[in-house]
Amino acid sequence: MMEIAIKEIKKIIPYSGLEERLRQVPLMGRDEQGNQIYPYRSANISLREISVDEVNPTTFYLLQSGIEHQIRLNQELLKYGIDTLRLHSAVVFETEQGIRTLLPPIVEVQEEHVKFENHHGDRTYPGTYRIKVPLINDGAHRLYLARMREVHPTVLYLSGIPSRYPFYAFPNHWDDVRVVDEVPRNKEEKKLYRREESYALYRNLDRVFEGCSKPRT
Repeated sequence: MMEIAIKEIKKIIPYSGLEERLRQVPLMGRDEQGNQIYPYRSANISLREISVDEVNPTTFYLLQSGIEHQIRLNQELLKYGIDTLRLHSAVVFETEQGIRTLLPPIVEVQEEHVKFENHHGDRTYPGTYRIKVPLINDGAHRLYLARMREVHPTVLYLSGIPSRYPFYAFPNHWDDVRVVDEVPRNKEEKKLYRREESYALYRNLDRVFEGCSKPRT
């Protein structure tokens, strides 16, 4: 397992500051006039303890190295009294690789149009219907670790995001997720990407939180 040497805890961003910064997170893409888009500006944002099975992943794979990294990071930050599975703030810390910011995992409630299929004698309906689906935006490896340990983690829970700014991938089931050693080569093995240019919808956390997550292509 890769070692993580934390040199210093640089800052703790309390929930009030964390919420304020989240509202400033832009999409990777811009509008037709070239202006930045802020999907969380008017969203409902709260901290919530969840059961991991209540939320849906948005990936077909997780990296074994990513899970091991989260195990080690959890161990290291516990030395400072910080539980990465029960964060109520953001933690800015320094390692040999530079400054990193760790947020609570992010769950978004996304409006989706679905069709209900017939199972075990259920009725079948021809149309599609709008429902709200809680999906994982950020922190899937950590939530997988919480699921392994049967822990109810604390997450940032966001709803009320304008439907014109959906998450860049559709939700899937935990049963669909494989733990692998390398990032799959084929797009179809990674995610159910929403659009051809899906990363225009990516929430660019790194613009607001130094050393935060970036998209894996």
